[in-house]
Amino acid sequence: MPKSVRLAIIGAGDLGRTLHRQLKDIPGYEVTGFFDDTCVGSIIHDTLVLGSIQDLLAGSHVEQYDQVAMAIGYRHLDARAELYDKLVLANVRFATIIHPSAFIASGTTIGVGTIISAGCVLDTGVVVGANCLVNIGCVIAHDSKIGSHTFLGPSVSIAGFVTVGERCFLGIGTTLIDNIRLGDGSQTAGGAVVISDVSTGVMVAGVPAVEKKRIRQ
Repeated sequence: MPKSVRLAIIGAGDLGRTLHRQLKDIPGYEVTGFFDDTCVGSIIHDTLVLGSIQDLLAGSHVEQYDQVAMAIGYRHLDARAELYDKLVLANVRFATIIHPSAFIASGTTIGVGTIISAGCVLDTGVVVGANCLVNIGCVIAHDSKIGSHTFLGPSVSIAGFVTVGERCFLGIGTTLIDNIRLGDGSQTAGGAVVISDVSTGVMVAGVPAVEKKRIRQ
């Protein structure tokens, strides 16, 4: 039997704890620790918070894990992206995690460090960038592209030939019709139905979705 990958989770908050529980359903991983600035030394789900983010960057406790998984949430997309880039430069290896209940069609590309949760469907020709989180029950139709460091809430539905930029957040139950483009840093509110392109750094909401505010330049 192949040896399990020893995995350290970055972030010991709600998302990190959820990921820890989910990994019990995914063969081949053993969670051996967390890294989190706020609770070093704590025990969470029988697992030690080994150190801070700075400890991780410095290579502390490297003998206790093989790979890491990002569990910093959607409210800190810039921090997720910046930390990922720093850790890659420091030669830290990221796990690419796919729940066994997800359907991944042939011809799909999934970037390093991305997490595909339970019940997701990724159709043929889909490209998902690095360090993304695709939450439970998402459906991404053929030939759509998701930029790196993007976070999809539960039950997001994306039709074919859609392009979602980097560092985007799609709220729970968002629907994107085919052949539209969301700019980098854009966001959707829960339940939004997006039927036209979304500019860079804009939040949209409603049915059909309209611009609500600019969230970044």
